[in-house]
Amino acid sequence: MFFRHNISAGVVLWVALAFWAWLVFVPPSYSREVQLGEFLSRTVRLSQDDLQALKAGEAVTMEFPCSPQNELFLFGAVRVDAPVCSYLTGDRNALFFDPHMVQASGDFHLSPREEDIKDLAWPAEDLEDLPQCRPGSCKIKLPPGYIEQLAPFSGNGSAFQDHANPVLRRTLIDYLNSYRRLGNATLMEYRDKPQAVSLADEFNGILENFAPFNRYIPALHTYLKNFPQNRPPDTKDRFIWAKVLLGGKARRPTIFLYHLVTYRLPEGNGTVIALKQLYASHYYEAALGLTLILTDAENPSRFYLLHFDRGRIDVLRQIPEFLSSSLRGETRRLLARRLEAIQQEAKKE
Repeated sequence: MFFRHNISAGVVLWVALAFWAWLVFVPPSYSREVQLGEFLSRTVRLSQDDLQALKAGEAVTMEFPCSPQNELFLFGAVRVDAPVCSYLTGDRNALFFDPHMVQASGDFHLSPREEDIKDLAWPAEDLEDLPQCRPGSCKIKLPPGYIEQLAPFSGNGSAFQDHANPVLRRTLIDYLNSYRRLGNATLMEYRDKPQAVSLADEFNGILENFAPFNRYIPALHTYLKNFPQNRPPDTKDRFIWAKVLLGGKARRPTIFLYHLVTYRLPEGNGTVIALKQLYASHYYEAALGLTLILTDAENPSRFYLLHFDRGRIDVLRQIPEFLSSSLRGETRRLLARRLEAIQQEAKKE
């Protein structure tokens, strides 16, 4: 009996110690109402000056130091003097690019089909470069199977031109449908350079140590990682294509595919919009935008828009530091201007 009593006491003590350790060391998984100040202090460490500027109506931005070298991680926030319901129900540009940069865009049907992208075509400069493309050597990031499907026309210039855009649309639809069925396992490998880049690996790298996801929105984090499994309630999915003019002085139209997820927080005080890049024809190897919309606790007729933007960009590996700093600074300024534009557009409504 004494031996059995000691085992029971030991088990109780062990359980108590384990529970205490869990309380102290395990970060909480927040499903309760998200508070602006707590969120900013825990995930952004915004300075008091910036926090006061934000509450006064100014747009604030900052860049997070991060690794690897080619990753750019930005944060921006602004107070919007409009009811959050009117903002969410309005016809909004789902992309966080300035509207003048977006040359064309559209949504896919629930079952994507080629007619959804009937107006999508390669830019003239890409059509010129396509005939020289080979695996491991191309100025364009091509959809899976694209080179192989164009191979029969490689010796015939006019036939190549005639098939270049139809094959583009067909391969993008096939790729998107595979992703919708099987998720991240089917994300493409970019083979424009000698060293192939796995979009799935790059995206998982972005998700790692992403505090706003890990601490406050674990259900959405899990869904984006395990799509199409683990879909949380109050979630809506959209799939979008776009052609966007990017690249600073050497501007180049870039074709994108996105998975957009809108998720209402369980406590009902906020909405999260995640924009996950599935394909980019230039520059981007992976990207994730996260926009958190929180009603102002001090004034329910307005809200705060908080935006995180993480992208892995190939040229950041190749250009010198002074050019990298210039690109990062310009991207941050573009984010500030976009936030200010959102704020002004809401005031006009």
